[in-house]
Amino acid sequence: MARHCALWLLLVLLTACARQPVLPADVLQQYWHWPLPQQLWLQVQQPQQPALDYLLVLQDEQGVLRASLFDPAGMPVARKQLRNGGWRNEGLLPPHAAAEAWLTAIVRSLTDDRPLAGENIELELPDSSRLQVRQLESP
Repeated sequence: MARHCALWLLLVLLTACARQPVLPADVLQQYWHWPLPQQLWLQVQQPQQPALDYLLVLQDEQGVLRASLFDPAGMPVARKQLRNGGWRNEGLLPPHAAAEAWLTAIVRSLTDDRPLAGENIELELPDSSRLQVRQLESP
């Protein structure tokens, strides 16, 4: 019985740790330096996989950062809102855990005063995925 209680307590603690905010809760108000909306080209290179291209649109919706990820055909892949430091699914699309990791890395990079206009930002994630991000010109 004690072993089951210890395992249950460990599971509860791990779950609590997993739900910690991934970004500051006030990222848009305090740390964001770029005009919104932004359209970004995103290329994802996962180990031993072909590179995938996406369009990422970042918007400010009443103080909440909204990220919409589209494939090259214009089909939505993920729609997320950054609320209280964590990503929340928006709409009827299924959860996309990899997109959350990509978005977190991109937002962290963009809040570090990195230059965005005219150059690629290259990021490497803990799972060895590589991201290339470039700002697209506004229409």
